[in-house]
Amino acid sequence: MSKTESSYHMSKPFIEGYNLPPLQRKIILCLAEHGPQTINECVAKIKHHYKATWIAFQSLEKKGLIQKIDIKEYRGRQYPQFWLSFEGILLSISEKAPKEALRQNIEKYLTEPETKEAILLTMDLADIVGEKFLRRAYSLFINEGKIELLDLALAIRGIRLNKEQRLRIKKAFEKYPKCYQLFISSWKSLKNQIKEMDEVLGIE
Repeated sequence: MSKTESSYHMSKPFIEGYNLPPLQRKIILCLAEHGPQTINECVAKIKHHYKATWIAFQSLEKKGLIQKIDIKEYRGRQYPQFWLSFEGILLSISEKAPKEALRQNIEKYLTEPETKEAILLTMDLADIVGEKFLRRAYSLFINEGKIELLDLALAIRGIRLNKEQRLRIKKAFEKYPKCYQLFISSWKSLKNQIKEMDEVLGIE
């Protein structure tokens, strides 16, 4: 399979996706676990009717939760293969997708290192901080098609953490050196912005 990383766009987050109909949720979890699938392949795995599954695929694609990433040839015909968008990956984490399978698929199908590291880091942080962080990340992360680590800092800031969680966050970042350095820079920038606003507001 060829990997079309250049077409791996990141559109605006679809917050309403947290209330997916059951069939759409099954498709999201199927793609998270099994990687890119044609509609027929997904139908076989989730054991559902083709027409309803086709309609659900169209809806998920319109919402920006899945996207075409490759073409599979079968008996002289071409069939698009779909996988999760960035928002779809975050949503699948929230929907309790099998973590190891999802992690392996991210490693396999995302080739841009910074994007891959940021998504894997998000998974690690969601394990540590919980659903509140994930929802914040979901609504803050997308900025002009990029994953902004300043938004990650904003997603963490304001959540009450114990000492163990803070240490685990530091260890999680250390697994991804480039993200770690960028996060430190973003955190310092955020602190400076807060300090400047405190001065404006006269807060000591």
